[in-house]
Amino acid sequence: SAVLSPDCNTLGILAFRQNGVTLESHVLFFDVSSGKQISDTALTDALGVTLTYSENNAAIALCDTGLYHVTRRGTVDVLLELSSQDLIATASQGSTMAVAVRSYLNDARSDLYTVRNGSLHGPFALTEEPTALAVSNAGTAVLSASGVTVYNTSAEPQWHNDDAVGAHRVLMTDDGTVFPALQPQRAYLYRAFRTIRGSACR
Repeated sequence: SAVLSPDCNTLGILAFRQNGVTLESHVLFFDVSSGKQISDTALTDALGVTLTYSENNAAIALCDTGLYHVTRRGTVDVLLELSSQDLIATASQGSTMAVAVRSYLNDARSDLYTVRNGSLHGPFALTEEPTALAVSNAGTAVLSASGVTVYNTSAEPQWHNDDAVGAHRVLMTDDGTVFPALQPQRAYLYRAFRTIRGSACR
């Protein structure tokens, strides 16, 4: 997984290396103009899944053991510990990331976490298990067996549309527009915060 910084000056790469019989993930930063490596940070006993560039010259790495905040200086903060068996879905766009994991508390089927500007938010309880996620500056779209539900950045439900039942993926733009892809080369368009062809959540 590779991502560019917002100013396009730094490239972040999530890779893995074999150390004996074990694999360990590495987050590497490179200067785009010179091609020189800035840092190489090992995430021991973790297998990388995806990477997104955060604010303040750092990146968020999702691994099979958790979410990590990694800076160009090589410091690592564990934002969330998780098991690979509990990871359900993830999505990232720009400096934001959403992760859904299985929940073992109360009546929730799954828990939603978001990372915005390098800070973890959640858990937010979901009553259904997501089949796909989408995230943007406008909020988070959760696709499930009953359709698509849109949440704002505070994880407050905004609207739901069951016409998206059967969709395989969902995309969300920064203005809140949501595209559930029902079939290849076919998508339906919904607009966040409008109830046309959808039901507002209460």
